[in-house]
Amino acid sequence: MPCKDRAGLAPSEADAALLIERLSCIPAHADVPPALAELKKRYRLAAISNTDDDLIAGSLPSLGFELDAVITAQQARAYKPDLRLFRHAHAVLGVTPREVVPVAASQPLDMAVCRTLGFRAFWVNRRGETAEAQYLLSQRSPASTRWRGSSRRRTPHSRAPRRSGGGRRGREESRREC
Repeated sequence: MPCKDRAGLAPSEADAALLIERLSCIPAHADVPPALAELKKRYRLAAISNTDDDLIAGSLPSLGFELDAVITAQQARAYKPDLRLFRHAHAVLGVTPREVVPVAASQPLDMAVCRTLGFRAFWVNRRGETAEAQYLLSQRSPASTRWRGSSRRRTPHSRAPRRSGGGRRGREESRREC
């Protein structure tokens, strides 16, 4: 018996395939490529994505350059907020949690892990959410302060590591035209 949604409709195999195809072609927000390109001049950049390899592969070309690494939930066999995803990423990158600064989009999926592991991050608040204390490092630390940057609120959490030599480790490329 096919799975039905709340309206009683059952998507077909073709519907599911089309959804996956479209999800894998979602481009980066317009402000992301220039910001990351500027950061890439000084730092190593990696994506830690709560998705499968084939889904993120279609979106990466919209950046206009390659990241130093792409780590997915599929590779780690764990989805955010599972700490194993972040620990896997640190191992692949050869860094400690204190040597990275995640740019987070989700309080419960990203910021919660940063707090649990005790490292700082930048929260890009595209939805205009209220910062929840349970996701901040502490009420008295600089991590709990906020400032205005462009039109979004960001929560500062630390300095990023300097870009070092070395490159991508064993990353297969899979790209789709979108």
